[in-house]
Amino acid sequence: MSFELPSTTTPPAAAPTKEEELAQLTLAFKTRYTASFSYVIDFKPSSYMNSGGGGGTVVGVCEVYSDGSKQIHMNQDWWPTATQLKKMVLAFHELGHCYFQRAHDSRTYSGGRPYSMMNPIVDPVAFYFSAYSAYYLDELKNPMALSIQNYPITYKTYSDGFCDEEF
Repeated sequence: MSFELPSTTTPPAAAPTKEEELAQLTLAFKTRYTASFSYVIDFKPSSYMNSGGGGGTVVGVCEVYSDGSKQIHMNQDWWPTATQLKKMVLAFHELGHCYFQRAHDSRTYSGGRPYSMMNPIVDPVAFYFSAYSAYYLDELKNPMALSIQNYPITYKTYSDGFCDEEF
């Protein structure tokens, strides 16, 4: 008589959902910066993200309203195609807008490395992040007050080189 022993291998863990990934990134931001907030942070389709016109694909949006409320939306169509690093850079970038009131910073060093994680283009920040992560994470927490008082303020972060701030 023969019989099979039950498998002793643990089944692979299910991959986290995009909502779980975003919640983990939000918690990482809150932990790193001892931040406390309760923004709506969710996913919207490309049609919503790109509804304001302009060129390129909007991958993240921080919306700040006149009553002080804030919402962050990630492009649900871009998210599954992005690396974990690009997701983290985008999440921290959008939280930089909402939490630290940071505007876009397009400055670069002479070699082309972005000066800030607030660069409006995700790819170059992600490219340099591994080598300069401590710098980028420290630089992000230095707030720069918004000088604009028109609401709503919408920051759109594109995947391919375009950026704009709508007022």
